[in-house]
Amino acid sequence: MSFFDYNLLNWEMLSDEQKILYNYLRHVSGVITYKELGERLGFHQRKIAYFMKINPFVYVVPCHRVVAKNSIGGYQFSIELKKELLDFEKNF
Repeated sequence: MSFFDYNLLNWEMLSDEQKILYNYLRHVSGVITYKELGERLGFHQRKIAYFMKINPFVYVVPCHRVVAKNSIGGYQFSIELKKELLDFEKNF
């Protein structure tokens, strides 16, 4: 069960690939790498990184949980905020 009604989001403005990726990320409970996402969804890692960068639903689609293989990766707001969000979620 979710506290948020995802049907309220304007999914029409997204490509089919974005819809698939963002919907998948809604159900990720921990961190996942760009490579893992690419393998699971059949997308190139660079495409996933781009979709994370332009995520219009950043407050409800947790793109901060997507990390690089050997680092935390990027985040459209700041790496510090990404670290804080991941640290905060470790407590739940």
